[in-house]
Amino acid sequence: MIKVVHIIPNLSTGGAERFVVDLVNEGVRNNWDCNLILFEKSNNFFINELDQKVKIHILEKKRGFDILFFFKIFSLLKKIKPNIVQTHLSAFNYMALTFMLSSYKFYHTIHSLPSKEYKSSLGKNLRLLFFKVLKKCTPISISPKVDQEARSLYGEGVKMIFNGRSMPNLTAQAVDIESYFDSLRMQGYKIFLNIGSLKEAKNHANLINAVKEVNTLGNYKVKLIILGGNKNSDEYNSVNVLADKNIELMGSVTNPQDYLAHTDFFILPSLWEGMPISLIESFALGKVSLGTDVGGISYMIRSGVNGFLIDGTNVDDIKSAIENILILDTDILKEISENARSAFDQKYSINKCYNAHNNCYQDA
Repeated sequence: MIKVVHIIPNLSTGGAERFVVDLVNEGVRNNWDCNLILFEKSNNFFINELDQKVKIHILEKKRGFDILFFFKIFSLLKKIKPNIVQTHLSAFNYMALTFMLSSYKFYHTIHSLPSKEYKSSLGKNLRLLFFKVLKKCTPISISPKVDQEARSLYGEGVKMIFNGRSMPNLTAQAVDIESYFDSLRMQGYKIFLNIGSLKEAKNHANLINAVKEVNTLGNYKVKLIILGGNKNSDEYNSVNVLADKNIELMGSVTNPQDYLAHTDFFILPSLWEGMPISLIESFALGKVSLGTDVGGISYMIRSGVNGFLIDGTNVDDIKSAIENILILDTDILKEISENARSAFDQKYSINKCYNAHNNCYQDA
């Protein structure tokens, strides 16, 4: 049994956080003695989904830059004495002391394009120092495009492991959602679902305006449902003000899988992506997905085989993709659905992701 520590600032509603929960759960169900280090008590949306065998450590970081936090992490890891330490998101920024003074095997998952991961030249230089120059930490990329950019920055030491997801389990609320969606279909609607944070990368303004234009033409009735974001946030308000009666912003929900299971289509018109967990979930549930030709989406979707690529990210591109999918017959859509589910089984299950990580750890 190997002792593994994963470090992430919190378990909020993002794809990276969802991924970490699934990976450590799969780890403890197999051969990992797994510890999870978080930076704060609040904003831990997924924490109740952790397996009871996962040992949770919450280190309360002060707001902003906290120089003492370097020592907190170093001291805790010294007590745990792990074989493997893997960081996610901005957790990397507080590892310098531990990198220099410890002999654990370190990994860092790059959850987006490398150029989008760091927010300053300091963040970039720290990664260059510890990935490429000192080789203290091995970067893990999650898709071919992420891998290509990472290797151009950090050299040939980058490992590529696809994101994974456990099979989403429906909750008791799925019955009510199915009933609501059926009522929409009786009114002539086709239902498109989007899942994701309300950040710039997700391109919600163009998605909403594209749906509004499709509905204005009068040939189709499209209902767009968006899951994600805090309803009290400025991000939510800036997107919600664009919506009309055919567009529903639900905010963060605890059961996105229930909505996904009963939608007609999943749509992800992102400006950039790593390898989106929401798209993996869509594949797992056999949904017909549309996604822009960016990042990991470009690799995951084989257009016309297991989903459809949107040719661009602007309103007209998204509108055209929606209109094109609405004219396809049911036999074609059924085949796309079956191929999507097959892609999940072959490439994106959490068990395959766990095995790849475990092999990587064993080879270290």
